[in-house]
Amino acid sequence: MKGKIVLFFPNPFSAQRPYNGAPVGLLGISRVLDAEGYDIKIIHPQSHKKYEQDILAECDGAVCFGVSSMTGYQISEGIQAAKHVRERYPHLPIVWGGWHPSILPLETIQNEYVDIIVKGQGERTFPELVHCLERGGNLREIAGITFKENGMAVDNPSRRLESLDNFPPLPYHLIDVEKFIVNEDYGSRTLLYYTSYGCPHRCGFCVEEIVNKRQWVSLSAERIVDEIEDMHKKYRIDAVVITDTNFFVNKDRVRKMCEIMIVRGLKIRWGGVNGRTTTLVKYEEPLWDLMERAGIATLLIGAESGNQDTLDYMMKDINVDDVYEVARIC
Repeated sequence: MKGKIVLFFPNPFSAQRPYNGAPVGLLGISRVLDAEGYDIKIIHPQSHKKYEQDILAECDGAVCFGVSSMTGYQISEGIQAAKHVRERYPHLPIVWGGWHPSILPLETIQNEYVDIIVKGQGERTFPELVHCLERGGNLREIAGITFKENGMAVDNPSRRLESLDNFPPLPYHLIDVEKFIVNEDYGSRTLLYYTSYGCPHRCGFCVEEIVNKRQWVSLSAERIVDEIEDMHKKYRIDAVVITDTNFFVNKDRVRKMCEIMIVRGLKIRWGGVNGRTTTLVKYEEPLWDLMERAGIATLLIGAESGNQDTLDYMMKDINVDDVYEVARIC
């Protein structure tokens, strides 16, 4: 067993609204390190009721402590945990990732409980960072991070997105899966999953253009079905929530995925799927029939506004008529 990595996923909502979605982002940045034999501890309020105590216990001897954060509740809860870690282990590097530090790395790095930031896709960046920390290497050589050096912020160049096919499957064995099974309308044993990362569009309100520069990468259709089938066998799931920012970018990928699911007789429903009206309105009726047969359950479509001037102002690059048309097709 190699070094130990401790990762924390704070609750994204208030204490009155518990969140039991699997921390797929942390699983994503763990997949390479897990395959290399690292001891990875993922701590989540859903599976660790005394998570503050568990964090401090696990950080003993760790290579680093990592925090995932969107803007909102995760910042305050993450800072509180990082503060306790700094007090107990003053020399342990504290690494932040997720949407908020990726949007505002130079602001976030100013906080005393932030040593290093992984910007955007972390599947390759985070393992390189861990290796560098272990050997005492030069952080300036790692693309995709922001860090402190002698009290000053150093913002390294961003890293281009890398195909998800280059990485191992998400290591769900690192979490207690039973505590992250979600009961949805379309499946009583549903698990979060993602098949792509990024988005090629430019919506003015969205994080994607800032962080990922309109890049999009994905798993192949075969990999998607292989992984969902494996999750079904291991964890008895009957559905997946696909958390991609924009699942439907590649029509051929969607078609092939559906065809393979049907040929294999894989009775797994998939929902929570994000798509754009301008993309979906171009999907032909046979493809819609194919998706239905393959188990699609729910679509999430950003209409954003019923006013064309407003849509144009936010650079949504859709029109109101397409919103109606996709709703009609659905």
